[in-house]
Amino acid sequence: MEINKDRIRALTSLSDDELRERLRAAAEAAGIDGKLAAKRLPNMDTVRKKLGSLSDAQIKALVTALGEDRIKNIIPGPGDGKR
Repeated sequence: MEINKDRIRALTSLSDDELRERLRAAAEAAGIDGKLAAKRLPNMDTVRKKLGSLSDAQIKALVTALGEDRIKNIIPGPGDGKR
């Protein structure tokens, strides 16, 4: 699955709880304590705004840093849960 702005848009359309869980998983994939990271997340609207403003280059850098195998389980595919 290609990770692009459409996939990021799908991520931002998840419910607050599901988005928080996906971000926790992303933190763990990056080697960060997921529970601690989830606790420290700002308002989910702020997170959505920041995710929505990612450039193609920033998305590519995130995928490279985390690895596509890890990130494909974090970023929803077509038809995955909408809020």
